[in-house]
Amino acid sequence: SACISKHRALGSFSSCGMSWNFSRWPSLCGVSLYLAISPTRFTAQGAEVSAGPQGEDLAAEHFHHGNRLLQSGNYAAAEAEYRAAASIRPSDPAFHVNLAAVLLHGEAARSAEAEFASRTAIALQPSMARAHYSLAQVLMHGSSNRHREGYRRLARALALEPSDPDLCLGMGRVALQQGKLDSAVEHLHQAVMLRPSNAQSRDQLGYTLSKMERLEESRVWLESAVERGSTYNAVAKLIEVLLWQGDTGEARRGGAGPP
Repeated sequence: SACISKHRALGSFSSCGMSWNFSRWPSLCGVSLYLAISPTRFTAQGAEVSAGPQGEDLAAEHFHHGNRLLQSGNYAAAEAEYRAAASIRPSDPAFHVNLAAVLLHGEAARSAEAEFASRTAIALQPSMARAHYSLAQVLMHGSSNRHREGYRRLARALALEPSDPDLCLGMGRVALQQGKLDSAVEHLHQAVMLRPSNAQSRDQLGYTLSKMERLEESRVWLESAVERGSTYNAVAKLIEVLLWQGDTGEARRGGAGPP
C-alpha cells in the first residue's frame, strides 16, 4: 500500500542556543516538534517496513514523551526518547529531525551529531521541509564558511512549504542579517499573515522597518508585538522609535498607550 506520511508542527519551543549574529534580536532558534505517526514507512531504498501494532505504539509513545520532555527543557531525557523511537522505527524522518533539535539546542551543542541526524531525515524523505530547515539551523550554527549552504537549505525548505510561518520567519531573519531589507520585510510580513497571533514575527518586522526609517509602520508592528506579549527587545525598540518620532510622552509610558 502507498505510504502516506503527514507531519504537523506542534509549535515552537524557544531556545536561544544558536546565534545568527544579531546584536539585539533573538536568533532563529525554534525547535520544531512533529506528530508523525502512521502504520507503515518506507526506507530510503523504498522498502516498506512496519514494526507492527505493538512496535508502532511503542515508537509513538517514546516520540510523544520526547516532545513533552523537550518542551520542559529536559534535553538529555528527550534525546533518549527520540533515540528509542528511532531504534524501533528508523525510517521515520520526524524522529531524526527532533533528535537533531535536541542535539543542537542542548546544554552543549553537538553539531556533528545534529548534522548527521538532519541529513538522515533528508535521505529518508527529501521532500520534508523541516528536515532541510533542521540542517539549515545546524549549518548556520557553525562556521561562517557553511552559512551559504545553510541559506540554500533554508530556501529549499521554504520552497517545499511556502506557507510555513516558521520558515518565512527564518528566511526573513537571514535576509535581515544579510542587509536585504526589502526581502526581509516580504518574508516577515508573510510570516505574520500566516500566523497573526505570533508576537515574534511582528517585532522582527517592526525592527526591520525601523532600519528602513519607515517609522510609522514600524511603530504599528512593534505596538502589536508588545500587545501580544513580545520580548523586552520589542519594548526597547518601540521606545526608541517613539523617541525618533518625538512622542516623548508615549515613550515614557513604555509604549503602553494612553492610561
